[in-house]
Amino acid sequence: MAASTKLYEKIVAATGLELDISTGLMQGVRNGYSVMVYAPDKQYPSSLQVAIAAKRNEPITKEEIKELRSNCKNVGKVIQGNNCLIVNIKALLANKLPEQVEQVTQTTVDFMAARGWEPCCQMCQKDGTMPVAMVGNNYMSVCDDCLTNLQQNAHLEQQNIVSKKESIVMGIVGAFLGSLLGALCIIIVSQMGYVAALSGLVMAICTLKGYEMLGGKLTKKGIIIAILIMIVMTYAADRLDWAIVVAREFEEDLFISYQAIPALIEAEIIETARYWGNLILVYLFLALGAVPTILAAFRQKDLTEIRRIGNNSHSM
Repeated sequence: MAASTKLYEKIVAATGLELDISTGLMQGVRNGYSVMVYAPDKQYPSSLQVAIAAKRNEPITKEEIKELRSNCKNVGKVIQGNNCLIVNIKALLANKLPEQVEQVTQTTVDFMAARGWEPCCQMCQKDGTMPVAMVGNNYMSVCDDCLTNLQQNAHLEQQNIVSKKESIVMGIVGAFLGSLLGALCIIIVSQMGYVAALSGLVMAICTLKGYEMLGGKLTKKGIIIAILIMIVMTYAADRLDWAIVVAREFEEDLFISYQAIPALIEAEIIETARYWGNLILVYLFLALGAVPTILAAFRQKDLTEIRRIGNNSHSM
């Protein structure tokens, strides 16, 4: 069992909420309000926030936020939006997190009840305690009609993505043009005297986005093509960067200087460790830029996942 699951089981035991293991969402009803407790960033499962679905005509004031914080020392940042009040939990003692979640939840619910917040659907503001749904990467308390509308819109969006044709030729052109921007960034940043490695991020993003923009969509085939292009162009850009230095130092033609790089390395005029170390560093940052972009492309399908979570016996 994952460490976060064990932690969340302790929290639901302390709060009476229901845990959805697949998402890590803890949700339930407290004093008539739909309560959602979750980690906005899955990489930090113990950094939690409480979201309570409710409406009020007036926005929450700074004075009210100060009052809420004074009522519970574990209340962090408070955000109002989308017919919901979101409160970050300030975990002062890690081993006391379940009790702290309970304190923040109850304090916030009591505060909202005293200040005229009314339970409602976060989409249409229909009165009542609504069950929770997963909407893409977010959680919302919505009525059945709004959930149906969201699902229909997501289905149409997914159909548009699937039906969109991929043009490999145009994708290659887009990836190449994007890689040119990345190569230019590598050279300019290096010539300015800064570490060019960070430009590897630019190379990765520009190449992949270039393929997606002109190719129509970024598929597995497109990713492989884009990766090959960015690997070659990164090598060429780094070598051209060195060629510019050589041409300037020896007052030689740039093309000849570019061709002479291997011989200069072999003759130790250019330090081998420095040359390859810099190139490896650029490739490292290239990977750091490419991996999140590729993962984001594959996660697009998750943005259309809309479903109920947990026991949906709430009164509508």
